Amino acid sequence: MHCGAPRSIRTWRSGGDNLKFSDIKQHYRCQYRVNVAWRNLESYFDSLRSYGDGIEFQPIFQRSLVWTDLQKTRYLEYRLQRGPSAGELSFNCKSWDDFTTKYPVQLVDGQQRLNAVQQFLRGEVRAFGLLIHEFDQDFNKFHGPDFYIHINNLRTDAEVLEWYLQINSYGTPHTPHEIARVQKMLDRERAANA
Repeated sequence: MHCGAPRSIRTWRSGGDNLKFSDIKQHYRCQYRVNVAWRNLESYFDSLRSYGDGIEFQPIFQRSLVWTDLQKTRYLEYRLQRGPSAGELSFNCKSWDDFTTKYPVQLVDGQQRLNAVQQFLRGEVRAFGLLIHEFDQDFNKFHGPDFYIHINNLRTDAEVLEWYLQINSYGTPHTPHEIARVQKMLDRERAANA
């Protein structure tokens, strides 16, 4: 399905002008969404790999893996208890609805969450004091948590970088240096394509 650019790109002018909700530039939105249970992640990613030109879980604009084991454990426990938020992953693939070319599927948001879950599924990080194989129930028989996966099809690197900044420059704990680094990448992309 097609995921387009933002709706109207109007800017608010200060001083006396009234701002309408319809004047607000909209974030990039994707119409392709799917829920994937943690136990089915690898098979889902296998299907994505065959669709595009592989998957980039850590594209150049992504920050490094920064969550500590304690943060991973807390996230896993929250999600295993069916905590409703922080269960989304956002990807982009420039050729998502174009079957004549292939581009990689890039993870744009959710890298820390996904890494925590993948490590848990491999038995590398604990939840409730246990590694996955130490639980008294086979995880594959447990109807546990899932990820709500969005896949966008933004066509340019500038659009992808802008989307990344839209997602990560408010409450997400990125440092100003991390945001500035991606902002510089976006500025270079815009200048190169002007």
